[in-house]
Amino acid sequence: METIQNFLLQILTFFTSNWIAAAVLAIVVIIAAIKKPAELFKVILLLVGLLGVLYIMIYLEKSTFSGVSSKQRAVDIERQSE
Repeated sequence: METIQNFLLQILTFFTSNWIAAAVLAIVVIIAAIKKPAELFKVILLLVGLLGVLYIMIYLEKSTFSGVSSKQRAVDIERQSE
């Protein structure tokens, strides 16, 4: 999950530090909204849903209340209890 989180952060950092790429992305979205608004709406809903699920999975993995720990976290907890 950390790999996915780092990848999403790299994408965000790319568009915030590279204004030309962000402008091109905005232009493409505007053109798509003008030509096919229904398709753009479906794609945006799909992306938002996917990102939401990924962030929930990342949160649950990091949460101590999830009941599911990664192998390394279980080893760390075992070492702390000794």
